[in-house]
Amino acid sequence: MGKVWELNFSGKAQNVRPSPIREMLSVIRQPGMISFAGGMPAPDVFPVKEFHEGAEVLLRDGQNLLQYGTTEGYAPLKEFLAEWTAPRMGRKVSSDEMLLTSGSQQVLDLMGWAMIDPGDYIITERSQGKKIKFIYTIVNFQNPAGCTLTLERRKKLVDISHRYGIPIFEDDPYGYVRFDGEHLPSIFSLDPEGGVIYAGSFSKILAPGTRIGWCTGSRDIIRKLTVFKQALDLCSSPISQALIYEYCRKGYLDRHLPNIIADYRAKRDAMEESFRKYLPLDEVNWVKPEGGFFYWIHMPRIDAGELFKKAIEKKVAFVTGSPFFANGGGEHNARINYTYSKPDVIEEGVKRLGEAIREML
Repeated sequence: MGKVWELNFSGKAQNVRPSPIREMLSVIRQPGMISFAGGMPAPDVFPVKEFHEGAEVLLRDGQNLLQYGTTEGYAPLKEFLAEWTAPRMGRKVSSDEMLLTSGSQQVLDLMGWAMIDPGDYIITERSQGKKIKFIYTIVNFQNPAGCTLTLERRKKLVDISHRYGIPIFEDDPYGYVRFDGEHLPSIFSLDPEGGVIYAGSFSKILAPGTRIGWCTGSRDIIRKLTVFKQALDLCSSPISQALIYEYCRKGYLDRHLPNIIADYRAKRDAMEESFRKYLPLDEVNWVKPEGGFFYWIHMPRIDAGELFKKAIEKKVAFVTGSPFFANGGGEHNARINYTYSKPDVIEEGVKRLGEAIREML
């Protein structure tokens, strides 16, 4: 019976492949596995108690929250975000310049629907000189490389956008998770002409299970993305949006952020120390991230795919570099997450990884 479906899939469905990163994550279920593979927050920092307290909103407004919501998003949460993000964004936006979404990943999906036709090109951090529909960039603690775009380069990117009439999609899920250095202005704040759309998310600063993100841009692009969102899912969960608003309204988010930053900084430092202790320093190099979730290590003489197999035997997992490249690359790189595991587990995992690397030399 399954053949009936397979024979009638659309061309798009036949070409869709599962994420190799998600496929790799299946290994973390093995007993005794230490995983540096996922880009996951630490579950022990989730504010479960405060969310339980916020659930009282269902008693007050349950009839509305259990109904369909507006596509644009829960108005009180939008108003809060407009105020809360203003210092980080460099300017305050109005509610009709903001759309609440089912995570920032949905913003990327909506941008695809709104901007891209078959055969079009976008620029990521690795361009090829084609005719471009928009520039996509993660400017703060980029996934996978953990690097941050300097202020000078941000300004140059805006200049390129203006000169060639190419819009910019600034994806910023990690920007609030900075350990060291100073916050840099968003590209959105550097562009007075409305050519930048900015996406943020509660997944990395609160909890990914809420599945709520937001995007901010000119009224024209927000209206267009709203139309596509209506067609795709009608609205994001009103219950999730209301719970987040209750949490934020009581000041919990501002108290929560310093806690997760301190937790993740300690884990970043534990991984940095473990790298220097257990990895062959003449064969592996990396840059210490100033925030975010990831290290990106480079091993010029080692194939990361083969290292992955050996590492799994030693019960430690990571993500190889290749899935992050559309047209080849990353064969000698690995993305290592430090936010999920506790410091003692990080040390043991890096020790196992170092053993695997040395066995391949």
